[in-house]
This record gives sequence, structure tokens and C-alpha cells, in this order.
Amino acid sequence: MSTFSVDIGVGQTETGPFENMEALVDTGAFYGWIPRSVLERLKISPSGTRTFVLANGKEVDEQIGYGWIRLQGEAGPTIFVFAPDGTEPLLGAYTLEGFGLAADPIKERLVPMPKLRAYHSTEQTEAQMDLGLDEQQEMLKNFARDFLEKECPESLVRAMEEDEKGYSPELWQKMAQQGWMGLIIPEQYGGTGMNLCELVVLLEEFGRALVPGPFISTVVLGGVPTMEAGTDQQKDWVLPKIASGELIMTMALTEPSAKWTADGVQLEAKKDGDSYVLNGTKLFVPDAHVSDSMIVVARTGPSGKDGEDGITLFYVNPKEQGAKCEQLKTIASDKQSEVTFENVKVPAYQMLGQEGKGWRIVERTQKVATVAACAYLVGLSQMDFDVTLNYAKERVQFGRPIGSFQAIQHKLADAVIDVDGSRFITYKAAWSLQENEPDADLMISMAKAWTSDASRRVVAHGQQIHGGIGFTKEYKIQLYFRRQKWMELMWGDADYHRELVAQKLEV
Repeated sequence: MSTFSVDIGVGQTETGPFENMEALVDTGAFYGWIPRSVLERLKISPSGTRTFVLANGKEVDEQIGYGWIRLQGEAGPTIFVFAPDGTEPLLGAYTLEGFGLAADPIKERLVPMPKLRAYHSTEQTEAQMDLGLDEQQEMLKNFARDFLEKECPESLVRAMEEDEKGYSPELWQKMAQQGWMGLIIPEQYGGTGMNLCELVVLLEEFGRALVPGPFISTVVLGGVPTMEAGTDQQKDWVLPKIASGELIMTMALTEPSAKWTADGVQLEAKKDGDSYVLNGTKLFVPDAHVSDSMIVVARTGPSGKDGEDGITLFYVNPKEQGAKCEQLKTIASDKQSEVTFENVKVPAYQMLGQEGKGWRIVERTQKVATVAACAYLVGLSQMDFDVTLNYAKERVQFGRPIGSFQAIQHKLADAVIDVDGSRFITYKAAWSLQENEPDADLMISMAKAWTSDASRRVVAHGQQIHGGIGFTKEYKIQLYFRRQKWMELMWGDADYHRELVAQKLEV
């Protein structure tokens, strides 16, 4: 436990205003403890209550809230405890680690801490998989869960199903302020430079809360291909705007054939001087209706001997003359569109990557998107199971809880096995892709095949255990059923990925 003071600023948002004060560095504490009157003056609201154990062993219940702290010239989000007035401000381990700092108790100063593990070794040795979350990932999970419980309640999820945009701009900006849009974007472009496994941690919490909106479309479908193949100018234009929440993006890939493979791409891009002219139709484009820019996968030439030649990617403004976006009705009320291109002219400098060599970029993006879908399904399945388990304990029939009946018990047992199995294979796939392991493609398809089937079984058990009420739109459990079906089909269903697994097995 360190006990020296540093200067900090406390504020409600990233832009302040900040109230300056001295805070005692106390690594025995987890969060930052700030007098209640200070937080109330800054209009920082409580978001929940936590039980804390004091140094004397006494347990106290205190409110916590989200705000921003300025430390050594930088501002970052953190969690504050509403401490009784008269309490000396404290700076805990959670906040320090968020800034990448550690306490040096000898010299009484803050120093950079070694970079926390992200499922890989920084040494030049063979990478080893870690089955648990490290401290940074655990903090990300806890922070995201607390934040989303407050900011993304069921009422918001339902409202966004009926909303034309399908997402809350207010929530979008709050998530951007937490650094989530820039989670995997390099620091030089305004991101936090974390890895794919951290994104999986976050998206599992998104699945629990059924977070609506274009997060995966923007961060994965827009951000990943730009990081993979963008020019310096394209990265400078796109990535900082994604990280700040200013830019919403998507990728237009699938067509009426509904294929996820290169031979399904028939939208034509013909060269016309210093431009290309696009003609064709894209189907099931996620969040196209609110996108500021979409990456369109087009055909500029024949497939060639590799079968994947002739694919080129372009940044296209969906509001460009000749482009038309029409929303489709979906079971989950998620926002997918049919986008038609009729003589849409795109300057050559808006090409992403090399002409005719774009499928490699699409493949990499698909892999990350598939892992992201698996993570969302894991969180969704876990929450569906939690709700169902509580219902089975509380619902009484024939004088006892229905969970005491063997038929219900076996369904619950099957469900928890499916959830944990999904989590394991998803994290293994994420780690394999992050580390460029030779079996990454196999792991990704195994994960999607398993989580697609397993999550469908989990939500089906949930509805059956709830009985008739589980099938009504008024009850929470059906939200998970409909969202599961949406994500089950994205980036290939179980049968599609089973075929890919079989190909890897060379059978």
C-alpha cells in the first residue's frame, strides 16, 4: 500500500470542467474515493452500490459512479466511490492501471507499469494460451458490465427496435468516451491499442446487454480493413474518427446469392478515367442506413486461377448519387439493408488496397467479425441462462420450484455446458487469430459452428422452461431468442462453418 499524494483533476466528461485536488495514492484501494459533495458539484451521478471492506475489516456500502480523471496531463474514464464528506481523496489501483501507471513507494512517485499481458508473451518465445482473464481484461469486463447495466437497460433495447436509426446517439458517444470505439485501434490514431481478446471481453458484455447499434459494423467492418490495407492518408482520415465516435461505417459484401465467398461478388466496378463506376446490388448490409461511409466489395476483373482475383474494395458514401438504401424487415429488428448502386462514380483514391487483390482484406475482416459474433453470442447465451436459472428457482408448481424437477434440471445442465463450451472455444479462436497461429482458421470455424448451435439450444431451453410466457414479446426472454437468430446467421451459419472445418481436415 503506497501513501503519497499526487495532483489530479476530477470531471464528469472528457472535456471537463475538472476540479483540481490532491489525492493520496493508495494501491490498497481499488477505485478512486472522492468526497460526495465534490462529485455532486460536478454532476457525477451514482450508478450503483458496492460493498467495500475497510482496513479494520468493517464492511460498508457506498455508491459508485462514472467520471473522468486527469492525471499527469492526460484524461481517462474511471469509477469513483461517493465517499463521505471529509474523506481525503484516494487514487486506487483501478485508476492507476487504466493510465498504465504503478506506484513507486520508495521514491514516492508514479512510474510506467509493465504492459499487462493480452493473451500473449512479449518475449520471442512460443506463445502460450492463458485460459483466464488478466487484470486489465477483468477490469474491462467489470467496468463494461456496470456501465451497460446503467446506460443500456432493457427499455432502451426495446425502444431501439422501433427507432428508425436503431441506436442511441447519446449511448454511442458515451461508449466512445470510454474508449471502446478505439479499443483495437493503434494509439497513434487515437485508439487504445488493445488486442482482439480485449474486444472479445467487451463484446461478451455487449451480448449480455443486447447493445443495439453499429459497433461491430464500425469497429470491425470499417476499422479492421482500414488498419490492414489503408494508405497513411486513409488511416489518418478514418481511424481517429472511428475512435472518437464521429464516424459510422459498415461493409457491403453479400449479394442476392447470399454467399460469403469471393465468387458471390458480382457487383461491377468499371474503370472510367481516374474513377470507377459501380453497378449492382448488395443485400443484408448491416447499419447501412446510418453509415457515413461503407466499404464496398466489388469485382473489377475475372476471378483468375486463384478464384479470388478481381476483387477490389472502395470507400463509398452511401448518400452518393446513384446509391439507394432500403431497410429490410428482420426477425431481430436489427437494421440491415438492400443497397443498390446505379452508375455510382467513385474516385480512384477511394480504393482500399490494390486493384484486384482485395479478397485477402475481406478474409481477414471476416475472421475478426466471426469471432466478434461468437463473443456476442456467448454473452447473450450467458444472460439468457442466468434469467432462466433464476426463473426456475422462483417459479413454483405443485408446491415446489420447477427447478427441482429432473426434466428442468437436465435442460439447465445442458445450457450451462453449452455456454461454457462456447466461451472456451471463442476465446481460443480469438487468441489463435490474435497470435497468427497456424490453426486459427480452423479454430474460428469451430467456434462459429459450436456457438451458433449451442446458443440456439440455450435460448430454446430458456423459452421452454419459461413456458408460454417465454414466447411473448412482452417478456425479456424472447429478446434473446430473436437476437440469437440474427447473430447465428451472420458471417456464416453452423453448416457453412462445418464445411470449412471439414475442408481443413482434408476429408
